[in-house]
Amino acid sequence: MAAPTGIQVSVDLEEYSRFEIVEGRATINVSIVLSGGGDMHGEQVRVDLIKARRTRDVSIYTSTVTVVGTTDPVTISASIYLPDIVDTRTNTTFRDPRTISLIRRGLFLVRVSSVTAPSVIGVSPDFQINPVTAQQLRKSYLFGLPMEAYFMRSVKFPPTNITGIEIDEVSNSHPVGFAALSLNTTSTGGRSLSWSGGPSVSITAAGRYILRADCGSEYIVVLVRNLAAMPAAGPIKDELYVTKSTITDQMLRRWLNQACDWLENDKIAGVYLEPTRLVTDPVLPGNVVPDWDVIVNPITFYPVIPARWIDIQFPFMSVLYVDKLWGQLANVQIVDVAMQWLEMAEKSGFGQLVPFNATIAFQFIGLVWVESLRGRIELPNFWHYTAVAGLREVDPVLLEVIAKKAGIDALTVAGQAFRGGYSSQSLSRDGVSESVSYTASAIYGIYSATIEEYSKFLNREIKQLKGRYRGLNVIVM
Repeated sequence: MAAPTGIQVSVDLEEYSRFEIVEGRATINVSIVLSGGGDMHGEQVRVDLIKARRTRDVSIYTSTVTVVGTTDPVTISASIYLPDIVDTRTNTTFRDPRTISLIRRGLFLVRVSSVTAPSVIGVSPDFQINPVTAQQLRKSYLFGLPMEAYFMRSVKFPPTNITGIEIDEVSNSHPVGFAALSLNTTSTGGRSLSWSGGPSVSITAAGRYILRADCGSEYIVVLVRNLAAMPAAGPIKDELYVTKSTITDQMLRRWLNQACDWLENDKIAGVYLEPTRLVTDPVLPGNVVPDWDVIVNPITFYPVIPARWIDIQFPFMSVLYVDKLWGQLANVQIVDVAMQWLEMAEKSGFGQLVPFNATIAFQFIGLVWVESLRGRIELPNFWHYTAVAGLREVDPVLLEVIAKKAGIDALTVAGQAFRGGYSSQSLSRDGVSESVSYTASAIYGIYSATIEEYSKFLNREIKQLKGRYRGLNVIVM
């Protein structure tokens, strides 16, 4: 039994959702290739699900997998079931943490390291975890729609054999079908590319090159990003399929993320769809760097009302728990609150400080500041905190709102791409005529009926969602 010297990690999809269990997108299937250790049977590797942002070192899930097999390299697998990734802390100040998910939409990666040799690490490409995936949007709310541009062409998949390049553009009238992209090299290290039997073009530096096909004026534009990454020995060929340009999954993901932000920040402002880590300071006292999703503003301290506990109204609904709460003026920390004394009304975000020990209510740090608490002076931006706020579970109607809002954006773009803005077309030849209307009116698009139906749904449901999750906003002066 020996530790591996190299680890390669890959996952089966580009996007996942903890809500799409039936569709099979709630489980991350990880493939791990270990090499260089000879007989590695019985070795163990650690699998971590990492947030792929900022320092890229915050793990929200960890498991250990034992190697079975004596071959070198050896391939093993692991599965990560997203609904099971919840807060496992047992602190009594957290109410039933098992129902609080640790996943918020964004980029993630899987990191695998050897238990015996922790410095041997393999990392997967970044992937997304979202409430609604692009595939779910395409197959459920855009089902049956071609989502393609009539006058634009693109390649179905990028080149795989000829590395270091991208297909940046395809001529609009290029025939649909397979064509060959060829790379030839010389003994002196020169490289040239040709497209579909057309003339070769010498590649001398990074940049854009136009490659003409052998059929008239058709062409493609190749973007050479890294000359050193291109193969040094040829000839090499990639068979690429030219098709009509379609709305990509990447575009759909962008619209889905915009829909989530639109819902959280505008329509039901103050309610996060998923448990979200909030911090007022990206660096805590003592130079501690916390994990966070959103940076928020501190809360003003208002004068204490006689015969009432000190209360704090957090500007968010569904405050699940508060990790740390302290008072601060300028850069001076005044008071550090014992978290056992913070009583939260989860739905409204209203908290009260109720000390269980009458001898002392706070632990003072630095400046002794009792009289200010007893006085009648407001202290702006006094309460600093780290907290988690958001819905424990996302209702299906919220997922439908997100999908239909993103669907409107997608259908609007797809409608303008279809026939390039034509509302009708008439053809006549040898006494035979044909007239085709693509819209009910020139001011409407081909998908206007679907867009209008989705808009009616959103206008109707948003009113209900505001009442359900926010209630009536009241300010006491």
